[in-house]
Amino acid sequence: MLDIYFVEPERRHLPKDPGGLVHAGCVDLDARRSLAALFERCIQGGANLKYFDDTLLRAEQVVTMLAIFTANAPERGAPGGQIAAFKSMHAILTRAAAQGMGACGVLRLTSKHRRPVTHSLRRSRQAPC
Repeated sequence: MLDIYFVEPERRHLPKDPGGLVHAGCVDLDARRSLAALFERCIQGGANLKYFDDTLLRAEQVVTMLAIFTANAPERGAPGGQIAAFKSMHAILTRAAAQGMGACGVLRLTSKHRRPVTHSLRRSRQAPC
């Protein structure tokens, strides 16, 4: 599970503990995969919200991602999971952009996706989704 937090636009480094940040939402691996083409476009646009690494996006990168998501909404008839994942990510990006905030993605281990934990952010308290 990737937890996403809002961060101040002037922040340039990952915080040691996201406990003081506002939790924006979560994206699971299946949702991330269902939106792979959109995330690839975001990478090409300079905004890479990685899934398996903690990531810090500056406010302008959030705006870039929002523009890409807005311009590439799933077509009618797309699988329900893809539409739900899109709506969730779009809502997070919209709220961050409206507040002029950046975003911080922090991997939270679940029983479904186990891997070694090395970054201090991953050991901190995580808000449930």
